[in-house]
Amino acid sequence: MRGTLLAVIIAFCLNMNLSSQNYSWEALYGYNNYEGVNGNVYAITSFQGKIVAGGKFTLACDIPVKNVAMWEPSTNTWSALGNDLGINPGDTVRALEVYNNQLYAGGTFTTTAGAVNIARWNGSNWVAVGQGANGEVAALKVYGSTLVAGGEFDNIGNRIASWNGSSWSQIGGGFNLNNGSRVLALTIYNSNLVAAGRFNTPVGNPSNIAMWNGSSWNYLSSNTDERIHAVAVHNGELYAGGRFTIIGGIGANYIAKYNGSIWSPLAGGNLDGRVFAIASYKSTELIVGGQFKNAGSLYVNYAAIWNGTSWSRMVSGMDEKVEALYKMDTSIYAAGEFTIAGGLIAHHVAKWFNRATDTIRGTVRYIDNNQLVSSGKVFAVRRDHFTNEVIAVDSAVVVSGTYQMIRPPINDTLRVILLPDDELDFVPTYYPSTIDWRSAGLVIPGQNTNNIDVSVYRISPVPQSSFASVIRGTIHLNVVIPLDPPGSYPYRSSSVLYIKQGNLFKKFATSGTNENYVTSQLNPGTYELFAYRLGYCMASTTFIINPNTTDTTVNFVLDTCSVIGIQNIGTEVPKDYLLKQNYPNPFNPVTTIDFSLPSDGFVELKIYDILGREIASLVNELLNKGEYKYVYDAGSLSSGIYFYQLVIKQSEGDPSPERSGSGRGFTETKKMVLIK
Repeated sequence: MRGTLLAVIIAFCLNMNLSSQNYSWEALYGYNNYEGVNGNVYAITSFQGKIVAGGKFTLACDIPVKNVAMWEPSTNTWSALGNDLGINPGDTVRALEVYNNQLYAGGTFTTTAGAVNIARWNGSNWVAVGQGANGEVAALKVYGSTLVAGGEFDNIGNRIASWNGSSWSQIGGGFNLNNGSRVLALTIYNSNLVAAGRFNTPVGNPSNIAMWNGSSWNYLSSNTDERIHAVAVHNGELYAGGRFTIIGGIGANYIAKYNGSIWSPLAGGNLDGRVFAIASYKSTELIVGGQFKNAGSLYVNYAAIWNGTSWSRMVSGMDEKVEALYKMDTSIYAAGEFTIAGGLIAHHVAKWFNRATDTIRGTVRYIDNNQLVSSGKVFAVRRDHFTNEVIAVDSAVVVSGTYQMIRPPINDTLRVILLPDDELDFVPTYYPSTIDWRSAGLVIPGQNTNNIDVSVYRISPVPQSSFASVIRGTIHLNVVIPLDPPGSYPYRSSSVLYIKQGNLFKKFATSGTNENYVTSQLNPGTYELFAYRLGYCMASTTFIINPNTTDTTVNFVLDTCSVIGIQNIGTEVPKDYLLKQNYPNPFNPVTTIDFSLPSDGFVELKIYDILGREIASLVNELLNKGEYKYVYDAGSLSSGIYFYQLVIKQSEGDPSPERSGSGRGFTETKKMVLIK
C-alpha cells in the first residue's frame, strides 16, 4: 500500500513546477475580459510603456485592427495603431522595433501611404521608410545609431541594410543572393551585430550566422546544416535556435550556445523540434519557444526554461507554436499560433509573470465521526484546457487537522483535494466531501479561501488472508492530443481508482504517466471499482475476486466530461443569451447542455431535483463570451424529473440590456427527464 501512496503523491507532484510555483501564464485581456487577438502573432515589443503585437489578425479583443495592435498593461485595454498596415489579404507583420523613440514594423505588406514591407508609425499613420524593401523584412534591431533590417530584399542591401533616419545603406557586402537566402534574426553580442538566418559564406559554405564588427563580417560557423530562426545573448554567451542539427560542425538539435570561440549543445538535453524564439529572462533563466514538445526527457509543450544545466516546464506550455518572446519589466511576453497558454485560454499572446497569491486554509476531518485528521497532504488543482493535465498550483501538509496553502495564484478557479500520507487511512477526497471532481466545491482565490474544510472517507482495513489478490490495469484517457512522439507524459497521470465493498472504501490506487495502476492485496469477495480523473467522466465496474485469483487485470477508458470550450471567439459571438434544451431528453445517464454568452460573465449551471434541492453544481466560474456545452453524467441519480438552471452575472461595464427583471444578467431554467 505504501507504493500506492508514493505513486499518488508523485503523480500530482510531477505536474508542479516547484521552482516557480508563483509564476503562471495569463492572457492579455481587453474589454470585458476577452483575451488576445484573432490571428497569429509573429512579433512583439514595447513602445511607450505598452506592449505592441504584430502578425496577421484583424481584431484585438473586439477592436478592429490591421495586423498590429497595442495593449496597455495597467488598464488591460487594446487599441489600434491605425488601420492601414496591410491593405492586401496576405499582408503580415514579421518584426517590430523602436528606433529614435519611433515604432518601426517590418514584414510583407503595403500601406495606404505607400510604404512597402517596412513602415514607421508617426502617431497617426504608418508612413514609408525611404524607398522600402522589395522583399520581406523579417528582423529589425537597433545597432549603435542605426536601425538594421534583415530579410529577403536586395534593393536597399543584400539581405541586410541599415537606416540612419534618412537613408538606407548596405552593411559590408551583405550576403549571397542565392534562391531562398534571407536574414531571419538579429542581436547584439559583445558590441557586435549578429545576423542569422539562411545564407552562405562568400566561398559557398552554409553558415547561416555571421557577426559584423563595424568593418567586416566574421562567419561564426562554417558548417550549419539548416536555418537559424532566433538569436539572443544570455550570461555572456550567444544562443542560437532554429531548424539545425549541426552548428559549427557540432551536433546540437535545434539550439546551441557560442562562448566566443566554439559552439556547444546544451548539457541538459536536446529539444525535439524547431526553435523560433529565445529571450534572456533572469540571470539564471533563459526562455525558449518554438515547435518542440520535449526538452531533454521533459514534456514541455512549445515553451521551456533553461537554467544553465537543466530544463523546466512553464506550467503545461502552449497548444501550438511560439513565434516570439519579449521581456518587459519582470514579465516575459510570448506570441505565436497558440490559443492556450498554461492550460488557460490566451489567443496568440500571453504573459509569464509572478502572479499575486492568496492563502487557502481549512480543517480536515473524518466524515464518519468528525474527528480531526492528524496528517495528509492537500493540493489545489485545476485542469489544462488543452492536454487535460491535472495542474497542481500549490500544496500543503496537514498538521493536527489544519492546513494552509500560501501560494495559490489569484484568478485561477481551483479544486482542493486531500491525499493521505503514511497513515493511509482515508481515500483521496475533494472539498468539501466527495471523490467526484464534478461535485467538488470550487475555490476562487481572492473570494472564498477561508474555511475550505474537507471531510474525508476512511479506509476500512482489509484482514490478512492467504488468498489475497492484486488488481492492476490501465486507466486510459481518451484525450484529444496524440502521443507524438510516443512516450509517457504528465497529462496521462493522476487518475484515481477507488475500491469499495458495500458502503466501505477498501483500497485506492492511482495511475502514473503510462496510465497504469496497481492495487495492494484484496481478499476474495465482490467489489465495486470507480475510476475518476479531473476533466473526465467516471467509469465503474463490479468485480469478483475468487479464492484462486492472484493477479487480475481490469482496464478503464475515461471520456472527457466538462465544459469543452468556446467556439468562434473573436470572429463570431452569439447575439443573445441562450440556454438550449438538453439532448438527448429523456436520457440515461449522460446528456449534453448547450448555452451561449454574448458577453463575459460569471456563470452558474446547477442541477435541482423536483423539490428544488440543489443536486450538483456543474459550472461556477468566470467565462468569456462564446458558445459552450457541458456533458453531464447523472449516473449517481435515480430516475425522475430534474431541472437545470443557468445564471449569468454580468461584469461591471457590460453594455447589454437588463434581463430577468433583476439588473444585468440572465437566468433560465429547463426541465429534463432521467430514465434508467
